[in-house]
Amino acid sequence: MTRSEKAMVWRRHVAEFQASGLSGRAYAKRAGITVSGLHYWRKRVGGGTGVNPQRVLSSPSEGFLPVTWAAPTTAEAAVVEIVLLSGRRLRLEGPVEAPWLSTLVRLLETPCS
Repeated sequence: MTRSEKAMVWRRHVAEFQASGLSGRAYAKRAGITVSGLHYWRKRVGGGTGVNPQRVLSSPSEGFLPVTWAAPTTAEAAVVEIVLLSGRRLRLEGPVEAPWLSTLVRLLETPCS
């Protein structure tokens, strides 16, 4: 298999993974591929993200659904729930700054080496 063929196969896997709504582990098991391979290619073929509170915080290429950040319109504390690729959920209450939230998600999704 040539490099371009291999890249095309992995692009297809990344796209199917993103559309599946499954965790990386569940998708990899179903597709018969390694989790590490899926995460490597997801980062390699995915786009970058910029931190701008008026933009989408995460692109689908990062394994998230697009979310538009909006400040709460009332004095009540905002509640943010993050579902990580592992399936774990993080619930944050109170004001959350977009750059801090973006950094937190990026750190939590980075594989330990």
